[in-house]
Amino acid sequence: MLDMMRRHSQSTLIYLIFGVIIVVFAFSFGPGSSSCLGQDNYAAKVEGEIIRPQEFSARLAQQLDYIRQSTNNTSTLNADFIEKLGIRKQIIDALIDAKLLEIAARKRGLKITDEELVKHLKNRYGVENVSYQQYSNWVSRQFQLSVAQFEERARGEVMSDKLRLFLTENISISDQELREQYWREHDRVMVDFIKFDPEEQKVDALSDEELKTYIGDSNDALKERYEKDKLKYRTPQMVQARQILRRLARDASDADIAKETAFLKQLREQIAQGADFSTLAKEHSQDDTSAVKGGDMGFIKRGQTIKPLEKEIFTLKTDEISKEPIKTLLGVHLVQVVEIKPPASKPFDDVKTEVAKSILQEARKDALAKNQADTLLAKLQAGGVLDDLTQDEAESETSLPVRKTTPWLQKDEPNVPRIGTSEQFHKALFALTKESPLTSQSYKVGRAYFISVLKDREIPKEEKFIDDLDNLRQQGIWTKQSKVFRDWLKHLRNNTEIVLNPALFGPSA
Repeated sequence: MLDMMRRHSQSTLIYLIFGVIIVVFAFSFGPGSSSCLGQDNYAAKVEGEIIRPQEFSARLAQQLDYIRQSTNNTSTLNADFIEKLGIRKQIIDALIDAKLLEIAARKRGLKITDEELVKHLKNRYGVENVSYQQYSNWVSRQFQLSVAQFEERARGEVMSDKLRLFLTENISISDQELREQYWREHDRVMVDFIKFDPEEQKVDALSDEELKTYIGDSNDALKERYEKDKLKYRTPQMVQARQILRRLARDASDADIAKETAFLKQLREQIAQGADFSTLAKEHSQDDTSAVKGGDMGFIKRGQTIKPLEKEIFTLKTDEISKEPIKTLLGVHLVQVVEIKPPASKPFDDVKTEVAKSILQEARKDALAKNQADTLLAKLQAGGVLDDLTQDEAESETSLPVRKTTPWLQKDEPNVPRIGTSEQFHKALFALTKESPLTSQSYKVGRAYFISVLKDREIPKEEKFIDDLDNLRQQGIWTKQSKVFRDWLKHLRNNTEIVLNPALFGPSA
C-alpha cells in the first residue's frame, strides 16, 4: 500500500496521515509460535488462494495472550484446553470467511482507493503519525507479515466491509413486522415454581401379597411395560477368560517389569506352538484364585475387573490370546478369551415380579409427589406466604420445598426453561395476574409436579411501542442484515473449495 508513503516516509504528509501508533485490538498481540506452522506454506486454501500459516499462528498467539491476561492463569493453556475451547477452529473459520468475502468482493469489481485504506488503518488499527520504519516494525511484530502482505489483508477487510454494505444496504423492515416482534418479545411472564419429583420420594417396600395380587390382575399392563423397558431387562455381555499373572510390587523397577513381561512372551510362544494355556497357568500363574482352575477367571461383565485388563479382555475374540502382556497394578497378565455371551433380553416370566415392582413403586411415588404439591398449594391458597413455606434454591439447607425462578417466558414459546414443555401449564402461567398470582392446581410436566406463583408480568403497550419505534427499527434492520449476511456467507462457504492444511488441523481436515 501507499508507494508514495514508502518513498516519502519522513514527509509531513505521512505524519499528518498516521499520527501516533496506538493500537487497541480485541486482543493483546504477541508474536506467533513457530510450532503453529505447517509443513506446507499455507494454513488453508480458499479457491486456491492461500491463507498464510504465519497469519494463523499470529492470530492464535493473540488470542492466547488475551486469555492469559484476562484470566491471569497460564497453567490451563495446554493443548487439550485450547482444543476444548475450539480456539484454533474459530480462528481459521474467521480467516476463511474473510478470504471468501475478499474474493467475492473482487469478483464484483469492488475497488479500494489509498484514501479508503488509510482511513481503515486509522479507524480499525489506530495507525497515525508514524514513520514508515515504525509502521513496518509494528506490522512485522504484531502480524508476522511484510507491509505489502499486511496491506493486502487490510484491503481485503475494506472490500469485505463494502460487500457487506452492498448486500444489506437495501434491507428494510415494516412497522407491522416491528409491532409483531415487539409483541412477541414483550408479552412475557416470570414465575417462581416448586418442583415435586417422584424420583426423590421414599416409599415403603412392597409386600409379597401386593405383588402377587397385582401380577394376577395386570398381565397385559406388565407385558406392555416389559416391552417398553425391554433394554432395562437385558443381561450384559459376559466374557469367560483365563489368565497367567506374574505379580509385581507397586514400586517394581523397569528391569523387573521387563523380566516378567519377557517371561510371559515366552509362555505365549509355547502356547502358539501347541502348549496348553491351562497347564501353563497352573504351573506359572501367581494368582492363587484362578491358577488352580487353569487360570479360569469365570464370566466377567464390564466393571468387574481392573480397567487395563477389562479393556483387553473385551477386545479379544473367542480363543484369542492377548498379543502383549498387560501391565496393571497387580503385575503383568497374559489373557485368553474362552467364551463370549452376547447381551440378551431376559424372558418376561423371569422378570415379571421386577416389572410389577417398578410399576407399583412408580405409582406410589407419583401419588406422594402429587400429594405434596397439592398440600403446599392448599396452604398458599389459604393465605400462606411463599417465602415462609419454601426455601430459595440458593439456601437448600432445610427440609422445606425448594423455590426456583424461571427466566422471562415468551407467550408464543410453550417450552418453559427449567421445567419442560406443556401447553396447558404454559397457558396457566400466562393467565396469572397480580390479583390471582397462584396456579389453581398442580401441573404434571414430564414426570414431576409443579405449582407456580407469579413473580413478574409484562404486557406490551401501543404507546410504549410508538415511543421506541425508531430504536426498534434500527435494531430490527441490523438483525435482518446480520441474518441475510450470515445466510449468504454460509451459502458461499458451502459452494467453495476450501482445503485445510492437515499438518495444522489433522488428516481429516
